[in-house]
Amino acid sequence: MAEIIGRIWWTAVETATGESTCGETAVRLEDVSIEEIRQPAMNIAWLKEADRIQRNVDHNDPESAEKLKAEMAALIERIPLNDDTLPTKTYHRKSLVLGERFRVSMPEYFRFEGGFGLTFDLVGERNFGWDWFNRDGQDAAKKLQESGSLRLEHGDHVLGRQITQMRFETDVSLRLWQTKPGDTMVRPELPPMWRLRIDAGSEMFWPSLVDGVVVATGTIS
Repeated sequence: MAEIIGRIWWTAVETATGESTCGETAVRLEDVSIEEIRQPAMNIAWLKEADRIQRNVDHNDPESAEKLKAEMAALIERIPLNDDTLPTKTYHRKSLVLGERFRVSMPEYFRFEGGFGLTFDLVGERNFGWDWFNRDGQDAAKKLQESGSLRLEHGDHVLGRQITQMRFETDVSLRLWQTKPGDTMVRPELPPMWRLRIDAGSEMFWPSLVDGVVVATGTIS
């Protein structure tokens, strides 16, 4: 019998219709995929200019939204997105699917300082959601926007420190926005298309990628 590395209670809601899907997912090791990604360092000048452009745009105004797309396209032409003078970063994207459609991922950057993100998307569709968590001491994290608390445990990896266990101390809502071809960014100022609530008490032992093999870091008793 396959060992259980996570147990997640969840509810997905399409905000426009109120239609909801809920479930309890017992996560096995084979349910988690881990992709190793080598990411060029981003150009700080590009990030600063992109931030300035976004701050000066009214995202609720259709004309301003079109202006934003045009300015971001011009920025990409004017300033390189990546800085080839800096070393490439390696991270692991750890993903699992709830209810055959709702994918939750954690990009693991192997660093303890700062925070980390959880992403939510619909399998096979063009959309994206990202919610950021700030670390609160050695073993906890709080959701930056809205509310939500996590309890964490960490372990060593050849690339650095990694999150091995995540327990949801409160309900946590992950948001998703629809994107279209040509979009350069998600617009979180607009209402999300979907919300995925992960209930308090849910728990996940995020596995590790070692020499190309997905290895468990713990099991649910």
